[in-house]
Amino acid sequence: MIESGDPGENQVLVQYVADGTAARALLSDNQVDFIVVGEPAATATKNALSKTRELNMQAAYAAANSANGNSYPQAGLFVRTALANDGTFMADLFGKLAANNTWISEHASEVTAKAKQLYESAVFPAPSIPRCAVDGSRLNISSQDEIIAFLKNVMPKDGQGNNIDWDSAKDLIFG
Repeated sequence: MIESGDPGENQVLVQYVADGTAARALLSDNQVDFIVVGEPAATATKNALSKTRELNMQAAYAAANSANGNSYPQAGLFVRTALANDGTFMADLFGKLAANNTWISEHASEVTAKAKQLYESAVFPAPSIPRCAVDGSRLNISSQDEIIAFLKNVMPKDGQGNNIDWDSAKDLIFG
C-alpha cells in the first residue's frame, strides 16, 4: 500500500477524501476503482450508484482469520488509565455499552430520529443500521492478535516499501 506516487505490483494507491460523499463522487466519475467507506456511506453509495458488488470487510476479516465469528472493530473507546483500573467503573461502562447495542438492534428505525436530535444534519438511513454490526464488547488479547495478523496480511509494507513490524507496533496500537 502506498499513499502517493504510482502503485507497483500487489499495491494500491491510497487517496484519503473528506467523507463518503466525496468518495462516492470519485467512484461515480471513474476516478477510482473502489472506495472503502463505513456506514451510512456504504448503503448510500450502493443505492445512489445502483452498485451490485460490495465487500463486507467485517465478514472478509472474519473469514481470512478464522475469527470464530468475530470481526474487526470499526471504532475504539479509549479510557484514562485511572478509570480503566477501576473495575466497578469499567463493568458499568461495558454494561451500558451492551444495553446501547441491544437498543440499537431493536430500534433501528428510531436511530435516524435520535441522531437528528443530536446532529441536525445527520442522515443515517435505517436500512444501514444492521450493516453496521454494532458490538459493544471489550477488545481482548485474542482479538488484538487477530487484528495484528490481519494487518500483517493486508499491509506488510509501508509507503516506502519497508516491512512493517506489526508485532512491535501492537503496544502502540492497543496501548
